[in-house]
Amino acid sequence: MIFTVSLHAADDEQVDVGQIFKRLDATIDSVDVFEAKKQENMAFLRSQMQKAGTDAMRYQMAYALFKEYESYDCDSALVYLQRCSTLSMRMNRSDLLAQCSLDKAVVLAKTGFYAEAQTYFASVPRSELHGEKLATYYWGMGYMNGEMAFYCKDEPLKTTYQQRQQLYTDSLLTVVDNNSWQFLSVQITLLYRKGRLDDAMACTDQWMASIKPYSRDYAIVAYFRSEIYKKMEKQTMQWKWLTEAAITDIRHSVMDQAALLSLANSL
Repeated sequence: MIFTVSLHAADDEQVDVGQIFKRLDATIDSVDVFEAKKQENMAFLRSQMQKAGTDAMRYQMAYALFKEYESYDCDSALVYLQRCSTLSMRMNRSDLLAQCSLDKAVVLAKTGFYAEAQTYFASVPRSELHGEKLATYYWGMGYMNGEMAFYCKDEPLKTTYQQRQQLYTDSLLTVVDNNSWQFLSVQITLLYRKGRLDDAMACTDQWMASIKPYSRDYAIVAYFRSEIYKKMEKQTMQWKWLTEAAITDIRHSVMDQAALLSLANSL
């Protein structure tokens, strides 16, 4: 057993802590099964890419491989994105090339390569920034500037990054639907920072209602809920939702086990 607790704590939702951790232990015991399934899916996509008779089909398979690797192996994800970029140029598809550049920028920003991310964000022609790509651009630029502000030690520069983050966040909210993941993630963060925890939780309820249990988005919402419960000082519910997030990450073979680490640190 990885996690064991001697008591059966409960709060207003009567959660059995011991049962929560038993589910997590069972999932951890099956990690090889989930890993094998992941490898099987990627092998199938690679074989389909090799068999593809057109660049359009090769692009489709390469992009699917990028999505499979995105939370599993960043280096491999970028390799398949580069293949997508090459195929986009060969097909003379500026729209697909723009999508690849945005995806590269977001991946690089998430992994701390801010200079490289900025280069790819800047490479996307303004004429290609519309619809979902515009939302991705605003979200990615907001995220990147927020991260740079967080780590920056120079106060004037930190302020500049924070102002840019706010600018891109405000722009994002003008182009996305109120039920979109971008809108809801921003709203949850803003409400959380303002201490409006019940309203933040209501946003997670709204988001949760639109997604499938144990999907990748489910892990994200579960983690948000755990942070809100932590702020509410409801430890049992924090553990519950960290466990839900960790179980989902393990099922999807996600390498960044933030929820599992947070859970371990909270015990």
